[in-house]
Amino acid sequence: MEQVSLQQALDDRRLTLLVDYMGKVTRVGSASSSLFGFDPQQLVGKSVTTFIDCLAPEPDELEEESAQQDAFQLSG
Repeated sequence: MEQVSLQQALDDRRLTLLVDYMGKVTRVGSASSSLFGFDPQQLVGKSVTTFIDCLAPEPDELEEESAQQDAFQLSG
């Protein structure tokens, strides 16, 4: 039986994403679809905020940002 290091075991269960400056997934590593229950290639072209909700702004943050932009446009 082959022994695997902890790092190797974690690497086998890690989903690697390449994301552009706008947060869109441009490339996905070679993770197994059986590990995640879906084909990871389906993530290409999607924003990371569609599946990593801790990166998505809270609704009240969106309202505040919109109000700030409106105020800036009125003063400019």
